[in-house]
Amino acid sequence: MLDTSGSIVVTGPQGGMTLHFIESYYQKHPDNHLVLLVRDPSKVLPSLSTMSNCTILRCDLSDLSSVRQASQEITDRVKSGKLSPIECLVESAAVQVCGPNGPRITQDGYEETVAVNHLAHFILTLDLLPSMKPQGRIVIVGSDSHRPNYKFIKIGPKYKPIESLLKVEPGTDPSGSGVDIGMARYSTSKLLQMMTGHELARRLKTSSKYKGIHVVMFNPGSMGGTGLFRDRSWIGRVILGYVLNWTRLLNWLDPALMASRKEDSAAVLERLVEDPSYALTEPIDEEGQTISGVGAGAPYFDYAGNQASTLGEANEQEKCEELWRDSATLLGYSGEKALI
Repeated sequence: MLDTSGSIVVTGPQGGMTLHFIESYYQKHPDNHLVLLVRDPSKVLPSLSTMSNCTILRCDLSDLSSVRQASQEITDRVKSGKLSPIECLVESAAVQVCGPNGPRITQDGYEETVAVNHLAHFILTLDLLPSMKPQGRIVIVGSDSHRPNYKFIKIGPKYKPIESLLKVEPGTDPSGSGVDIGMARYSTSKLLQMMTGHELARRLKTSSKYKGIHVVMFNPGSMGGTGLFRDRSWIGRVILGYVLNWTRLLNWLDPALMASRKEDSAAVLERLVEDPSYALTEPIDEEGQTISGVGAGAPYFDYAGNQASTLGEANEQEKCEELWRDSATLLGYSGEKALI
C-alpha cells in the first residue's frame, strides 16, 4: 500500500470543476496538505481560505517570474520541513482568450494561452520534481480538443515550434475572428500539454532519480459553469454556461461532445489524484491496444473515468521530443534539471 499522505499542489483551484474537487478531497483526506496556487490570494473564495490544512500561494501563471517564485517557495518549505513532500501535482488551470483585439500578450512577451497552459506548467513540473515523493504523481488536465479535425471548433490544433506559437503581435487577429482563432490557440495549447505529458512520462521512466514518479492525463469533458468562457459574449456565456449542463440530452444527440457536469468530472479527477493505480496504467493506442516499455507515454482517462487514447500529433514522438527540448531551452533548463 502506497503512502499517500504528502502535499497536493493544485493550479486553477477556483475553477468550477477544480473547486469541487478540492472541497471534496479536503473532507476525505485531512492528512494531505493542500497547496493552492492562485493569481491573487486576496480574492480567494471563503470556502478555500478557511480550510485549516491548506496553504494558499500567489502564482500568476501569465507571469513566469511569479511561477518561478511560487515553485521556489514550495521548494524552500519542503526543504525546511514546513511542508510535506509533494504527493501529487495537479495541473488544472487553463485560459481561453477568445475576445476581440487578440492575441493577448503577457508581460514576458508571449501569447497568453500557450504561455499559461503550457509554459507555466512546464516550469512548475521541472522545478517541483525534486520536492516530490519518490512515488508521486503528476495529473495533467487536458482536453479532447487536442484531436485533429475536432468537429466542435472551426480551426483545429496544429503543432508548430514553440517560439512561433509564443511570439505573435498583439491585436493582429482579423476582426470578428476572436472565437475561432482563440479556440485554435486553446486547442493547440492542449495539444502541447498532451505532448508534454507523454514526453515527461517517457523521460521519468528512464530517469535514475525520478523513475518512481508517474504521469496521468485527464479529459474532463465539455462542462458548463467554468471560467473558461469569460471572454465570450453574454449570449455565448449563457449558452455555454447552462446548456452544457444538459449532459444526458447533449450526449444522446452527439456522444462526441462528452458533456459532463463539473461535479461529475471533479469526482473522476479526485480518483486520479487519490488512487495511484491510474497513473501506473499503461497507455493505449487508437485501437485500444496497450503500449508498454520506455517508449510508452502517459495514460489518458476521460470524463467518465474510462481509459482513452490521445490522437494525432500528440502521439508523434519526434515532435514531442522537439517540443520538450525547445521549451526547456527557451526557459533556461538544461542537463539533469531538464531531464535531458
